Amino acid sequence: MRKRIKRLIQFFLIVVFAVCLVNFVAKKIDIAETEAESARIRDRIREQELRNGELEDILSDENIDDFYRNLAEDNLGYGTADEKIYQDISGY
Repeated sequence: MRKRIKRLIQFFLIVVFAVCLVNFVAKKIDIAETEAESARIRDRIREQELRNGELEDILSDENIDDFYRNLAEDNLGYGTADEKIYQDISGY
């Protein structure tokens, strides 16, 4: 009877240890995934801050005319009055 109780306690302790070990490994995996995601987000923030800095430079008072000219030329296809624009229609 005493051996049976001792074995039952040992089995219970082994089960508790196994559960704790599985939970520990799962938490370590969650932490690693969260750290990787955090690093990706920090990289995206740095990239966005660089883009914001570039846009702030473009939108400064001395560059505002250049900004609108580039916007009109690149995105809308406009040019100045004395400018000839050639378009490649060869398909290459």
